[in-house]
Amino acid sequence: MMTSRVLDPVLWLLALAAVAAVATAVRFRAASLDGKRRVASLETSLRMERQAVEARDDEVRHLAQQQVPHLIHTVLSGQQAAAPPSLHPELSKSEFGRALAEVLRTVHETTVQSADRAENVTRTTLGTFIRAIQPLVNELQGAVEAMVERHHEPKVLADAIEISHGGNQLARRLQAFSVLIGSWPGRQRDPAPLIDVVRGGVSRIRDYDRIEITGEAPFAVTSRAVEPIVLSLAELLDNAARHSEPGTKVQVWYVSAANGVTVFIDDAGIGMTPENRANAGLLLAGGQRIWITQMRNPPQLGFVTAGQYADRYGFRAGADQISATGGVRAWVFIPQELLVPLADVPKAAEQARTHPPVTTPAAAPPEEPASATDAPPQYPTRADSGLPQRTRQGARPRHAASPAHEPQTPSDGGRAVGAFLRGVERAGAQGGHPSGQGPHLPEEGNHTHDDR
Repeated sequence: MMTSRVLDPVLWLLALAAVAAVATAVRFRAASLDGKRRVASLETSLRMERQAVEARDDEVRHLAQQQVPHLIHTVLSGQQAAAPPSLHPELSKSEFGRALAEVLRTVHETTVQSADRAENVTRTTLGTFIRAIQPLVNELQGAVEAMVERHHEPKVLADAIEISHGGNQLARRLQAFSVLIGSWPGRQRDPAPLIDVVRGGVSRIRDYDRIEITGEAPFAVTSRAVEPIVLSLAELLDNAARHSEPGTKVQVWYVSAANGVTVFIDDAGIGMTPENRANAGLLLAGGQRIWITQMRNPPQLGFVTAGQYADRYGFRAGADQISATGGVRAWVFIPQELLVPLADVPKAAEQARTHPPVTTPAAAPPEEPASATDAPPQYPTRADSGLPQRTRQGARPRHAASPAHEPQTPSDGGRAVGAFLRGVERAGAQGGHPSGQGPHLPEEGNHTHDDR
């Protein structure tokens, strides 16, 4: 009995110890599991933070390498400002995403301001250059006219034609740049026959002797549209001549309809690709803003100038057709609103009827040339287009027979060439600026231009 009473408390103590041990084990087990859960949670949080940091790093790299360069390129190239989308759209609502969006807005605004500032400086500089050169061109053309009035020798007048032709081309280039900065030609006081408007365009290009004009439309162009159409035709004619073989002709012809007259220009070049044709149509349609700072080097002004004039003055131009020889067929459509019947313009009709044909002035009998290099000088003749062209003459035989008709004297030939040169000057200046002034240019500091 004594032993039993001693063992009972021991057993109870052992039982309590076992229960306590189990409870402790359970508690430690729970603590261990909780610790593992916390570690796992921390690992998950760390992994998510690492992914978030990587996403932010990716967005920053994307911003620097893709979004900002693309945004600047679209702004400077005149396209709709845009940037590639974010790599992680979920960041757009975070503080970090809003900060990146603010960076893009700042870059866009700064780029636009810088582009506008560069464009305005370029326009101002170009306008200053034109103002400095235009009076010199006017003086050159005035000096040529004075020389024509004073001299009647064929050699002098032949050189005067070349000088006048060079001055016309220089004036056309200045006017092409002028239209880019928002200038416009001076107003013609009287309507001009359409044939003279076309001749005026021909007289302002280098290869004028390659232009053949077929037919004549019985219309005159209203005063405000004369010079713009002259310049547009000149640009299209120059483009046709430069992009076709030197030995080929550029054909000019008319089609009259109830709603206006179309002047067609056909060249014998290699034509344009569909992409180039589409681009030409876009430029000739006009209406878009022209950025001088974004033009090619050297700038290609032909289609741009013609398109801007067409949009501003109410006619249309295009180069979207193929000529009969596989080249380009350009055209200028002049609506009835810009035309008047030639018979209703007495002065213009009289000039068109009395445009005198000019034959090659005969030279005085030359000395017997020693070789072919001693050939007589070349004198200008009148091509079918009504414009001067060079006639290449070889050496004459030593004992050439006298012509059956009585030859002109040099002075008579000089007067004929002088009269013709004055006719060419009138044709080239049908849209001339009143009082010999150049195109109206915006005042310095005024950088607005027609964006229609």
